[in-house]
Amino acid sequence: MKKPNFSFIAGTTIKETDESKNAEFFSLDSIPKGTNQFWDNHQKEVIEDLKNFNGQLILK
Repeated sequence: MKKPNFSFIAGTTIKETDESKNAEFFSLDSIPKGTNQFWDNHQKEVIEDLKNFNGQLILK
């Protein structure tokens, strides 16, 4: 199965709402540092899974 092209992921967002402040999109290679090591590792794992996704269920 052909790997998906995620370069199309884009959009616009309202930077300030009742629930967010300075919200923005980041490229998958430039994710900002999380609040702690657990979330940093989790984000890296999820992004790696997304990049390697081949149409099969990922169960961990």
